[in-house]
Amino acid sequence: MRSRIVRFPRARTVALALGVGVLGSLAMASSSFAAAPPSGAACQAPDGKISGRGSTFQNNAIAAYVAGYTSDVCGPVALQYAGDPAGTNMLIYNYPNAAAGGAGTGSGQGQKAMSCRTDAFGGTDVPYFASTLTQLNGAPGAISGCDISFSPPFTPTPNAGGPPFYPHAADATGNIMSFPVAGGAVAIAVHLATSGTCPTPPTSLQFSSLTMSHLFGGDYATWSAPDLVADNPSLAGCNTPITRIVRADKSGTTQVMKNYMKNVDGSRTLCDGVNTWTVLAQDANNVVWPTGGGCLGTLTSASGTPGVVSAVNTTDGAVGYGDLSAWKGDASVVLASLQTHDSTVTPPATYVGPGSFTSGSNCVVGAKGLPGSSNNDAVGLNASGNNWAADAGTNVSDITFLGTGYPICTLTWDFVYTKLNNGAVANPISGLTADQRRTLYSFFTYVFSPAAQSRMAVQGYDPLPTTWLTKLRLGFQANF
Repeated sequence: MRSRIVRFPRARTVALALGVGVLGSLAMASSSFAAAPPSGAACQAPDGKISGRGSTFQNNAIAAYVAGYTSDVCGPVALQYAGDPAGTNMLIYNYPNAAAGGAGTGSGQGQKAMSCRTDAFGGTDVPYFASTLTQLNGAPGAISGCDISFSPPFTPTPNAGGPPFYPHAADATGNIMSFPVAGGAVAIAVHLATSGTCPTPPTSLQFSSLTMSHLFGGDYATWSAPDLVADNPSLAGCNTPITRIVRADKSGTTQVMKNYMKNVDGSRTLCDGVNTWTVLAQDANNVVWPTGGGCLGTLTSASGTPGVVSAVNTTDGAVGYGDLSAWKGDASVVLASLQTHDSTVTPPATYVGPGSFTSGSNCVVGAKGLPGSSNNDAVGLNASGNNWAADAGTNVSDITFLGTGYPICTLTWDFVYTKLNNGAVANPISGLTADQRRTLYSFFTYVFSPAAQSRMAVQGYDPLPTTWLTKLRLGFQANF
């Protein structure tokens, strides 16, 4: 389909120019594209639609950005084909056929999506370890498992023959950018129904740091365990068995939880008699939890944050973890308040309960700052260590137990390859059309704007610090 530049009503153009300068920055940047993405404000014909997948922690954040991109920049666009899952938007994230059964979602899948070039961008809650960065910057497909059981809705056609197979033979190597798109809390949700084993379920809960370690470490059989009652007298007589709901897929949210446990109680031998939280916080043990041996209660796994939410909501006595936004409006659970560094007790959000959050989460998102000092460092392009790697010399990606805020917090990141503006030159995702690359460029330019960031708090996320936005935007634009 021939490229089409969308013209904007005057009112929308003026609002953007005053609010974020998006149109101006895109127009000025267009000269750097040479023969690649076409000039224009942002949106192209429906053949410019793109998809991304990965972290489920950021599902609602990306959905809010996509809605804002449509409202503030594009206006609604036509369907590309019958059943187009993006509808009148230019992007879709964790599209239905990838999300089914969790087969194509989660932070591990976001990394694989980029290594294998199945989608235009990927999401993750721990961007990478140094070894993973080497793979992502190396030959396409260096992260194993590139065959997938589903077809992305818009992005490159895979090699012919049998099921979808990536990467494409024409895909080139290229360094990958990694950058935060939002921050927020990993909330602890508990579902206790009124029953003979728990006649009066509590309406609020709070846990000390060590109680959290023992709760997810499998040391309590029922909700009336003495430690739990000491934190919450209302649990006295609540003999409902405990079921721990954890992620079955490789998950950045799990990594954040285990970073917290490591910081709280890293050296204690757990109920399995073998592991410590420090060992289980290693990347290789992402889906391993203490079980067997002397462990009590039940351990159940589910794929993706939506799977955890569903399992917790339907299991009496369940406790699970997931992004705060996933529990918005959920009247079936109690979100626990947790002990902070200074021994105060802090809930995950200013307002906890069904409905909207008033000011994002109670996290200290920007305290560690961006890595390094340059715009390239900000988007993770310093391979020597000033990047977002979880094992970098100066680790700025782990923001659990930071300051006096809620103690289980994280940034969530996206991946985009460099060299996508090279026109006729080979690029890392060879099948992306010029229109698709233009959409990718303009969408993330919008994400790094105050207008986009203003959409985060009501969803339960924390916006990126305003002092970060210029570096992130310039680093992204210069390296695209």
